[in-house]
Amino acid sequence: MILYLTLLALSIVQASPAQDPVTEDVAPWRTFDGVALIVNDDIVTLRQLDESLTKARGNAEATLPEDGTALRDEVIEGAISLNLQIQAGRAMGVSTEDVERTIDGYLSRQRHGKSALETADWLKGEGVKDMGEMRGAIRDELYYTMWAQATSGQGAGADRAYQDRYVRPGQLREAYHTNKSALETPSRYILQYLRLVSAAWGDSETALEVATDLRDQIAKGGDMGALVEEYGSVLRESHGITKEPIAAEKVGPEVRVFLQSAERGALSMVLPYTENGAIEGYEIVRVVELLEGNLAPPFHDIILQTNLQRGLQTSWDRMRVLTASDDLWRSAYIRTPREIQILPPWVRREAALQADQPAER
Repeated sequence: MILYLTLLALSIVQASPAQDPVTEDVAPWRTFDGVALIVNDDIVTLRQLDESLTKARGNAEATLPEDGTALRDEVIEGAISLNLQIQAGRAMGVSTEDVERTIDGYLSRQRHGKSALETADWLKGEGVKDMGEMRGAIRDELYYTMWAQATSGQGAGADRAYQDRYVRPGQLREAYHTNKSALETPSRYILQYLRLVSAAWGDSETALEVATDLRDQIAKGGDMGALVEEYGSVLRESHGITKEPIAAEKVGPEVRVFLQSAERGALSMVLPYTENGAIEGYEIVRVVELLEGNLAPPFHDIILQTNLQRGLQTSWDRMRVLTASDDLWRSAYIRTPREIQILPPWVRREAALQADQPAER
């Protein structure tokens, strides 16, 4: 039959009269879409990758040209990892009927009471073009969630090993002492500065003498704000008063020592004002307002222990998912564009960790 059709086609071509070649301009072929990545049996198209890159550029804090390559590699790595995780979710053996039934139930609840126009607006807000694309996105999310929960131990998967998520008392106490400083709220201050720069007074000795005299005037009831306007070098428009409360670690070392025992209304002695370790002048500081901080809650606080426990479990879950995802990479067939070399995620993480460490002297 195939041979017959081939001979018939040849006879038709031979019997057709010759035609003059087309001389008019013909629009050149252009690429509409193509395969960007191959991940096992799945592909990621150029359009999909371009859409992901566009979203990433919109969400990225840095938009400098030199960040383009790093952002592109991050998007490609994310696309590969997500495909591998979705594939692992499909391989868990959950029936397709159950998955589609779950999708139907979710879409039914979301569309309940919505008009066609409202449904279209909802789809647009979700970043999809139509209901088919929405179903695909939900399906991928379901498969990923099933895999992630089974991997971390949050969910019960068929034939999946149980993960120990129990937080021991010793682990809880260690987490408390490790994070205790972060659980404290430092005191904050509204300060008033009267600062004299030595260069403006000819030399350091003169600046110190003037600062000492001004401090005596303030201690005897003088108007510090008026003196700031007349003599000060900073914050003159606000009478030397800081606009926002600041923590002690944000001020210079001399002022920080003064604040350790200062109460509201306290006036400092004349303090050296330093920049880069050199004395540039002198200043007088007054505490206008003191906002008391809070100490860390005691270890036996139930709410604190609950939050610490959840934080540890979340950290463990993330690490287990990360480790399992690395294993998926190691056993996968991945093909990227020839001009792009994507490092495995664990290699990239190790390189980033080494870059953050101080160089050996």
